[in-house]
Amino acid sequence: MLNKKTKIAYIAYRDALETNLEHISRIISESEYGVRIYKLGSSDGPLLRQNGERVFRSFKKNRSMSERANKLLFVMAVLKDIRKYRPAIVHIESSCKYFGIMKLLAPKSKYVYHALSYPMYSKRWQVFKRMLSVYLQCLIMDAVIIQSDAQRKQWL
Repeated sequence: MLNKKTKIAYIAYRDALETNLEHISRIISESEYGVRIYKLGSSDGPLLRQNGERVFRSFKKNRSMSERANKLLFVMAVLKDIRKYRPAIVHIESSCKYFGIMKLLAPKSKYVYHALSYPMYSKRWQVFKRMLSVYLQCLIMDAVIIQSDAQRKQWL
């Protein structure tokens, strides 16, 4: 059972929050739980921004680096902060295949993996690689949320 001092972290490798995540985090924050949201942003470094009781940490992409390197840097920066923040629950969007690293390197929190949509690629090989990545991450998470029954039947 969660108490009112429980801390929850939401992580999304994207500039704008997905609508469901925005609403879920707001409602949980209004219920007096500690909420910290990690996402991409336009700042030159980690930016701590307070919005009611929600705290946003933004990380800027390095345009001179590859997408893979940017994702790894994002994960490592978030991991460093999560070790200090010590949330009871880490809610991860399915937007970065390296998020599983956090579960392995900071295992004290409960990790929830939120699969938001089907992979959208033009080539079957890309879809297969993405679905394999999602499947492997699901194996190490404490819980998995899937948006729809159709998606659950196809992915699991």
